[in-house]
Amino acid sequence: MVAKKLVFLSLLFMTSILYSNENYCFSYSEEKISTDKISKLLDLRSKALKHCLVCDTESCSLKDWNAVNKTNDLFCKSLFCRPVKKKVKSNKPLSSKNQGFGKTSVLFTYSIDKEGKIKKVRLIEAKGEMELKQAQFFLESSLGRLRYEPIVIEGKPYSLDNLKGNTSWCIPKSLLENTCSDS
Repeated sequence: MVAKKLVFLSLLFMTSILYSNENYCFSYSEEKISTDKISKLLDLRSKALKHCLVCDTESCSLKDWNAVNKTNDLFCKSLFCRPVKKKVKSNKPLSSKNQGFGKTSVLFTYSIDKEGKIKKVRLIEAKGEMELKQAQFFLESSLGRLRYEPIVIEGKPYSLDNLKGNTSWCIPKSLLENTCSDS
């Protein structure tokens, strides 16, 4: 029963709003780059590094694009903001125990480290059924399952910092419910 609930929660997690706001990098967790396309991704990244990123000696950030350059913004996010893998099991269990049932939406910041793992998750705002601490734990547990292709420039790995995300999830009160009730 618990395993079914965890799988159900995993499937319901992260209905994110990718690219609806040009400041958000986080993408829907099921949207990942297939293994056979990683070499193409790496080729495109190498050609677009200076166009998309601002880097110092250890880390990079996505360039800020204005509304006129939305195409550039979307292009850069498609290269650097999509995971290549989703771990089946998380180090932290996704449990609904002691968590608010219903919908929760969050705004957060994060980084992708030199190994392609999400780190430095900082919850900015949580709206809905979960308390802030619960939402932070749930968010970190879920994001910890994603892996990104590391950024490598001239053989040296870089982190990708100052990223923003916006996502929401729904934890139904029972496995028999497909949606969250508003009550």
